Formats: sequence, structure tokens, C-alpha cells
Amino acid sequence: MQNTTRRMTQLALGGIFAAGSLALPLLQAAPDASRGPVEVKLTAYKVVAQGEKEALQSAEKMKPGEIIEYQARYANTSAQMVRNLMATLPIPASLELLNGTSAPTGALVSTDGKNFAAPPLKRFTKTPDGGTNVAFVPAAEYRFVRWNVGDLGAGKSVAVSARARVIGPLKNATAAGATGEVVKGGAR
Repeated sequence: MQNTTRRMTQLALGGIFAAGSLALPLLQAAPDASRGPVEVKLTAYKVVAQGEKEALQSAEKMKPGEIIEYQARYANTSAQMVRNLMATLPIPASLELLNGTSAPTGALVSTDGKNFAAPPLKRFTKTPDGGTNVAFVPAAEYRFVRWNVGDLGAGKSVAVSARARVIGPLKNATAAGATGEVVKGGAR
């Protein structure tokens, strides 16, 4: 299990840790992280069946086909309300988001970290005759999950989570944003 807590306005995934043939991201604070009132703890667990129940175990050793659950807790460590908090979890390229597992419900997804919409995402392409083809974007292409947390009171926290299936080793690990960013506002 990998736990990292940082004081932040925005976090970035900057490192990886080896897990067999899979590399999972570590959270590292972005340069401006020390100025923010929100603290984030991101934890990755392997979901295993134990009889008719599930258990969460260390995610240090993963292989294709296994399920991982990301849990992030966002805590307002300031004495003021944080307004318009957006919680964003990255989904590494070696994982496929499992639809319907994001909690709380109402999460948006993205393939690029900029454009978010409710799943399932649709891809529109032009046909040679000028028409439009519509196809669903495979969940394996979703790279981010975002929740509009809204306002987070002083001393309060909120948790979000999502599950994904390991579909292969992480190739060419690059930085991807795991954020607890405040948009159009801030501490008040």
C-alpha cells in the first residue's frame, strides 16, 4: 500500500514505484503545493475476493486482470471554507476504469484531463459523405475521474474513490495531474 500526504492546492503525479511488472504512480506535491489549504491523501489498494465479500489489500504487487481501488481523502486544513473544490484522480494507462465504481456518484471522466463529461464518453467522427459517426470511447482510454466537491468547510474532509482493472504494465510513465484544485474562488 502506498500512502502519501501533502499540503496542496494542486498535486501532480511525478514518480512511480515498481509493483512486479506494473508501475503505479506516487503523489508528489507540485511547486505551489505549500500555499494551499487542502491536504490530499491518495491510497491504492488491490481488491480481492474473500468468499462472498471483498477485501482491500496492499497494491504493491499487481498483475493484469486484478482490480485496484484508488481512494483519495481531501481535507480542508484551514480555518476558512474552501469553495468550488474539484477532486481529480488520474487513471494510469495500464489501468481501465470500471464504470459504475466511482464514489460518490456523479463523477465525470476525461481522456485528456481538460475535457470532462459524464460517462460513457462519445467520439464523433466525420464520414466521407459528410455525415457523423458516433462511437463510445472505451473505458480503457479514460485517464481521469473528477468530482465537483463544491464547498468544503473548515476542518472538514471528503473522500472519493474509483476502481480500475490492470490491463498491462505502465509504459513510458509520465506526469499526470491528481488535483484538489480550487476553481473560481478559494478559501473564504
